[in-house]
Amino acid sequence: MIGWPFVLAGLATVLLLRARRLQAWRVEVLALVGLAFAAATLDGAADAICLAAMGGIGWLVLRGMAWRPHWLWLPAGIVAALAVFVLSRQVLPRLDLPPLAFPPIGPGGGRLASLPAIGHVFGLSYVMFRVLHLMVDAAGGEVPPLRKRDLLAYLVSFPTFLAGPIQRVQDFVEESQRRVSDTLPEALATHGPLLGRGFARITLLAGAANALLAWSQSQTAALPPAAALTLGALAFAAYLYAGFAGYTDLVRGIAGLGAFGLPENFDRPFAAPNFLEFWGRWHISLSDWFKLYVFNPAVKAMIARSPDPRWTPYLGAAGYFLTFFLMGLWHGIGVRFALYGLCLGGGVSLNKLWQVALQRRLGRREYAALARGPAYAVAARAAAGAFFILALGFLWLPAWPAPAPAAAAAVAVFALMLLIAILDRRVPEKIPSARAVAVIAGIQVAAGAAWLALGGSIPPVLYAYF
Repeated sequence: MIGWPFVLAGLATVLLLRARRLQAWRVEVLALVGLAFAAATLDGAADAICLAAMGGIGWLVLRGMAWRPHWLWLPAGIVAALAVFVLSRQVLPRLDLPPLAFPPIGPGGGRLASLPAIGHVFGLSYVMFRVLHLMVDAAGGEVPPLRKRDLLAYLVSFPTFLAGPIQRVQDFVEESQRRVSDTLPEALATHGPLLGRGFARITLLAGAANALLAWSQSQTAALPPAAALTLGALAFAAYLYAGFAGYTDLVRGIAGLGAFGLPENFDRPFAAPNFLEFWGRWHISLSDWFKLYVFNPAVKAMIARSPDPRWTPYLGAAGYFLTFFLMGLWHGIGVRFALYGLCLGGGVSLNKLWQVALQRRLGRREYAALARGPAYAVAARAAAGAFFILALGFLWLPAWPAPAPAAAAAVAVFALMLLIAILDRRVPEKIPSARAVAVIAGIQVAAGAAWLALGGSIPPVLYAYF
């Protein structure tokens, strides 16, 4: 992920967006850099056609709504965008296009070949999210007037092109019009630590986790099945988190240097007090997107049909299940992704029903006191983290494991998360000084560079394929 197109696009973005003579041309700069980056990363004509189709659908629907408003524009645009996405997942991968360069995971270092996509780094779904939100908000009158250059810059915005974070067009337009108010040294002091942390996460942490995952899967004959499953589950979760959170740190830091703000995407997810709140901390922009455009409309429609307030919490649980099941299918179309979605949907809906049951049994005050208690808080946090780590097995396990090793691995993962939650609870929270932050960032950069110097590799960010 830290290839020459990424580095060059980052440098060009920072230098051009900070140039005083180009302040009135920020949108054009973003569009040109985005197009150059897309040209360097798209894998041939198939990717370019899909990208152009997504952008064309969004533009036609916007123009159609302005020309002759009609309720059919929105559903037609949504169906067309989803059709392009599904075709890219189900049809184009079967046309003998170049295979994906997935990291070597699975038994014997095999590839995770069950994640169909059309390019090596092109995350079409992130473009789809922008187009869908654009059409929905335009139908609600929430989109400011857009020029073609605004839409182009938004769709191919360099920092968010591959794997987010997902930014609404209203925020994008506001950021593209913002003028630079700080000097480059001031910007480096503010956003440099993000770059250091992101670099270390992608190189050292994600690289080491990916190496551990490959090793554990290549040693299945030597390791006990439960141990191999436990190591694999922990390594894959660490690889996914470090790679994706590190990527987000990098793009947010680069955009910040160019005085262009991007939303936060991770906030210590494994410190979440329960599985519901976990999704307010993991891939935050995606969770917010699904909440705004799937969960809220679905629950609102169900409440309109069942106005009895006693059903509202249960309708909310049903809305959670639907939302997170669809989020699981967003990762890919197939049995393993449907099972992953069932895990996510089942986890959040059961979490909601558990909260409702305890509140009704104990009362709101007593439940709040119980949730704040150290034993309950630690156990709930460990259960949330362990459940997510185990659910990720559908994304990396090549075959269904035997019941006994799977159960032992589940117990081991929960025990480790419980230990981490207990130890973390005893560490006092302190806000480090600016000098300490700078020192830590320097250490992180040095550690990442040392990993690369010693022959360590940089694994790709898995979310870039979605």
